[in-house]
Amino acid sequence: MQARWKDPFFLKEKTDVISKIEGNKIGGGFSRILVLNNEDLAGMTLPCPPASLSRAQISNCNFAFSILDGEMGKVEIRNSNFHGSIFNGSNMLASKLFECDLSDCKIAAFFADAVFESCDFSRTKFSGGGRSGHSGIRAKFINCDFSLVTFKNTILRAVKFINCNFQGVEFINSDMRGTKLENCLHVESVSFKNMEDVSGGIPEWALGNASE
Repeated sequence: MQARWKDPFFLKEKTDVISKIEGNKIGGGFSRILVLNNEDLAGMTLPCPPASLSRAQISNCNFAFSILDGEMGKVEIRNSNFHGSIFNGSNMLASKLFECDLSDCKIAAFFADAVFESCDFSRTKFSGGGRSGHSGIRAKFINCDFSLVTFKNTILRAVKFINCNFQGVEFINSDMRGTKLENCLHVESVSFKNMEDVSGGIPEWALGNASE
């Protein structure tokens, strides 16, 4: 997928949308909201700052197998495909994603106060170690599929998981203080590793219910 972005004929077809993204600059005041509908952007690398997707309105777009390491704060995304993508230090502060495919991704992102509803995260790997430990403080996940997902070195304080599938989820060395689950499935299959050195340790909702 990435190879086609080196093809001059393909790039010519994408001139308009690339210009729109590059024009959505950090510090530019965002006087115009970036709107992307029905765009095939699979395999793209999000341009480095000052270009960004911040505050954009995105729907029905294909970002599969992309590398997204730029600004995505306060973006609203609906019914879009990010399958197999890499979020490498992305700033997704207060973003909202609805009915998106985020399966088989690698996510190292700052997503505090973000909302994800009806999204597929199956087999995705969340990792920390960057901006604020790639924090998900106060994030909310509703009706999401976390089948076989791994959270490693992540900060998930005060995160809410509501009506989510937790089949085979693994938490490794992650700060989960204040994390709450409501009506989630397969919680008994959740496992924990190296939680003894993390503040809060294994969360209260998992004690006696999950394995370590």
